[in-house]
Amino acid sequence: MEFILYGLFFITGWLLHATYTYVIALGSSVVIYQKGIEDCLMLLAHIYEKYVTLQEGCYKMMRINGCTQEEIDTHRKLDKIHLENSMEVIIGNMIAVAPVRFRNLLNFKDWKSANIEITKIMINQSK
Repeated sequence: MEFILYGLFFITGWLLHATYTYVIALGSSVVIYQKGIEDCLMLLAHIYEKYVTLQEGCYKMMRINGCTQEEIDTHRKLDKIHLENSMEVIIGNMIAVAPVRFRNLLNFKDWKSANIEITKIMINQSK
């Protein structure tokens, strides 16, 4: 009879340990994944800002080299469209490769909503 009781205690302890380990591992994974997504979004925002700054320098050089304002505006519109499309593709790829069980952690669905999320992250980091 004691043997059965010890076996029952062992099985119960093993099940509790497995459940506890699973919950802790899942929690750690969620925190790591969220931090990784935040870091990726901040990197994308940094790249976006650097690209816009670089393009502004390019437009100034075009003005110095004698390009008309119409040509510069045309390039500016095309560059903006290209940059926005590129960012949409990057965000779409981030969402596509996200594990299914972590998709609900992504608070964005496109580049515009990712910009809102980046703003929230920056506000939280400045506190």
